[in-house]
Amino acid sequence: MSNSIIDAERLSLSKAARTLGVHVSTLHRWRLNGVRGHRLRVVRIGGRSYVLRDELERFVAALSDPPTPPTPKAADADFARRAAVADAKARALGL
Repeated sequence: MSNSIIDAERLSLSKAARTLGVHVSTLHRWRLNGVRGHRLRVVRIGGRSYVLRDELERFVAALSDPPTPPTPKAADADFARRAAVADAKARALGL
């Protein structure tokens, strides 16, 4: 991103939507709700919303990266630990 928002290349939401080939409401949804944990950052100048080209490229790149595999939950680890203990007890009893 440029050192200053004023110096950065700004795109209106409609121009950014045309650039990506999506509807402008899609950009609003990405701005408000995000996608896969990433929100589209916009700047407001004089009541109008703009997307900085660098931010748009960063957002698209983040969505283009392969998703990270989910991390095991604590409950899964606890279940595995308890299953191992039960298995050890069953073996000790000869089952």
